[in-house]
Amino acid sequence: MKQKANVHIIATGGTIAGRADSAAATVGYKAGELTVGQLIASVPGLEKLAGLFKKTVASGVPVVIATRCGGGIVVLSEEMTVRNGFIASGLLNPQKAKILLQLALTKTNEMKEIRAMFQRR
Repeated sequence: MKQKANVHIIATGGTIAGRADSAAATVGYKAGELTVGQLIASVPGLEKLAGLFKKTVASGVPVVIATRCGGGIVVLSEEMTVRNGFIASGLLNPQKAKILLQLALTKTNEMKEIRAMFQRR
């Protein structure tokens, strides 16, 4: 019997790069205010999490990056896809991306083939 692949689901949050006057503020929020360096410095353990993603991909487990935003598309840089091996969910939300990944893993464990399935969406 074919060995089943491992699936890791890691939630990293949504509008993490935004800023407001306080955590309780409901007005005055500005999206995309923090740089990558500021994000890494402000979240304890974030560098380790990035390392975990890379180790997970290197071990052969597919990592699909998705968003829970109401609309839009997930597009990853060449560095994230080619160099680090992540898969962009495209227009699929995390729930649909999970289903596609589960179906893909019933057919293949090859990252190149799985990535192609997501690119067709």
